[in-house]
Amino acid sequence: PAERAVLWLNRAIPRWVFLLGPQQLDLWKLEEKKARSRGFRFGQQTSFSLPHDHGQRVLLELVRI
Repeated sequence: PAERAVLWLNRAIPRWVFLLGPQQLDLWKLEEKKARSRGFRFGQQTSFSLPHDHGQRVLLELVRI
């Protein structure tokens, strides 16, 4: 879950990239304030469709402030 992953953010690693489904992205957006308090901001968001109608995915980048 997003709330646990936010706790893993480590300032020694300047950039994190997460592969998320549409529902997970919504959960991450709820955790954006916590990510900021840990020194990260949301960066690029890239959406794409999986082949054979297997749904959507999003790459979400978190960047150290």
